[in-house]
Amino acid sequence: MVSAPLKVTLKTIQEEKSLVRAGGAVSLAFLLELGLQAQDRRRLFVRYLELPIRDDMCPVHIVWQTGHLHYCSTLGDKIHRHSSEDLYNAAVVELLKEELKKEKKLFSYIEYGSRRGQISLPLAAAFPNSTFISLESSRKSARKHFETIKAKKLFNNVVGNIASDSTLLRKLLESPDFLRFQFIGLDKFLQMITEMNKDDIGLMLGELFATGLTTFVQMPSSQALSLALSTFFPTLMPCLVGQKSFMREDHPLAVFKYTETRLAAESAKADVTNNVSASIVKPSYGPPDLVHSWHVLKVNIQNLTTQVNHHFDYELDGHKRKYKQHCISNKTGWEIFLTREIDGFKIPYNVLQGVSLIALLRMGLLEEEKDMFYDMFVRLPLYEDMAPWNILFQGGKLTYIDYDTKDFTFNKMVPAAYQVMSMLMNYQRTIQDFGHCNGNARNEYGFPYISTCVESDFSGPCKDSAKPVPCGDYSCRSTYVECLQVLNELEFKRNQLLKRFDVIHKSGTTAAPGNFGGSDVTMLDNGGWVYNQDGIIIKQEKFEKLPEYNKPEVKWRL
Repeated sequence: MVSAPLKVTLKTIQEEKSLVRAGGAVSLAFLLELGLQAQDRRRLFVRYLELPIRDDMCPVHIVWQTGHLHYCSTLGDKIHRHSSEDLYNAAVVELLKEELKKEKKLFSYIEYGSRRGQISLPLAAAFPNSTFISLESSRKSARKHFETIKAKKLFNNVVGNIASDSTLLRKLLESPDFLRFQFIGLDKFLQMITEMNKDDIGLMLGELFATGLTTFVQMPSSQALSLALSTFFPTLMPCLVGQKSFMREDHPLAVFKYTETRLAAESAKADVTNNVSASIVKPSYGPPDLVHSWHVLKVNIQNLTTQVNHHFDYELDGHKRKYKQHCISNKTGWEIFLTREIDGFKIPYNVLQGVSLIALLRMGLLEEEKDMFYDMFVRLPLYEDMAPWNILFQGGKLTYIDYDTKDFTFNKMVPAAYQVMSMLMNYQRTIQDFGHCNGNARNEYGFPYISTCVESDFSGPCKDSAKPVPCGDYSCRSTYVECLQVLNELEFKRNQLLKRFDVIHKSGTTAAPGNFGGSDVTMLDNGGWVYNQDGIIIKQEKFEKLPEYNKPEVKWRL
């Protein structure tokens, strides 16, 4: 928690004040008496919330030195440095470990504002088969974090160099990527509440709580917040006016009880329908006399419904497909699934173990990480739709997840791709020489040599990738070759039928048994032929209504 030196701007004062010093530090009581400008007061307020809580938190016992506030029980006494970074990090890690152990399945975890992996790296080591995403706004921090990943071989942890802001959360909320666990640390939370307005804070929390099944928010405890506001803003609320006690046992004041839960509940909002439950988790790690100034708010989704798009940051690719995302959970488990807007098809999330490759690429992977992912990608089996939104990073590996096509690979077929294209091209040339190439039909992706020569008034749609060609018999076929073969067979049968019809019609007699698939065919006055119960009825006028009945080159329609 490095901070720039405090440059205090003092208001004009009418009386002389003595400078209370302890080991070269300046007393907080003295700074408050001098009168701090609003910006400096806010900065000291944030630093105060990082202090461990002692029995007596009177400002006279707290000093400013080396960019931090420290506790000093009596003037001239040795300064008690505020809890070391190692102790602070260890307390957070131990709390989260205990929470993550409750999950019996492999899981995904994302940390916003990772601080060089001080929390996520030990967690990744403790759960080596789960997936950890750490977001660093500083490229220097991201580089340092990744160097530690390589040194410790913790490749189930990935670093993204991107700001953890409302833009990122909005993209996550609108994507099918859904996390099992999320964590936002104290420094990130304090930055949010001191730099953003109330509405923006509420929107950020609301969207945060809707992007993961369980969200952990490290925030000042009710006790720490009560003491801090009493110290720095004693006129902010009527209940603070005249408040003179800074003893730990006298806080929180009644108005600040359960502040952690109330702050989230009264602020959070988002364009979703989200039913959540919340609880406070208190740290237990550290010396017996140490009281941490923070708690962790644990928010669980009970019932969520929201609309999501095809993939993370979908607008860059022009995809318009929409889904409804549903999350239903209880004490025994959870069910998460998508329903596809176009047909209501249900796509289940069997596990919440990974993050899509497209999301990671757009979260600012370092170049060395990209190289690592490229190596993993080219080693995958070959599936039909290997776009990056169908590839999932989980537990240090890439896997293919497209629900419709994940059961079939093309490793044996791909080596013949050139030969297949050559065959289709040469086949087309011969069809053209026969004069049977009537123009090209369309297929969904516009691939060449797939739907050539079979243009007709039937244009599909042909969405099944196994049968992408709209054929003139009003069906979808695998290639133009199959379509031509089917049309040729229909043309042959049509000609045979017309020849038989002409013979019977001209003779005016009953057809012999076997003709037209039945016996005792009788000529009727209305110009139709009635077959017995084992056959069908074909009327003359039915033939006459066929398109361009007498032209052999007709484009067939059923």
